[in-house]
Amino acid sequence: MSGDLACIMAIKGDPENRTVQFDWDDGSRTAARFGYFEPDYFTHVSIGHKGRKLVWPDGSEMDADSLYIETHSRNRSELRFGHHIFSPGL
Repeated sequence: MSGDLACIMAIKGDPENRTVQFDWDDGSRTAARFGYFEPDYFTHVSIGHKGRKLVWPDGSEMDADSLYIETHSRNRSELRFGHHIFSPGL
């Protein structure tokens, strides 16, 4: 992580499984399942300003620090972001 801030270096969306794989600036790789977005979204998901957020085609954003913490959690099979639920790892 850059200082205390998580930075997303690369992503790969998988429409079939509704997942996004994250490559982080600390060299780690995580993935999360986002079942609430249409499969189409996963071909258009992008990295926001300086790797500090994940941006969906409708303009929805997720903070990189929150994604980093949640996707690195080993103790949960489902994680919650506000009213959204996703599953970490593949």
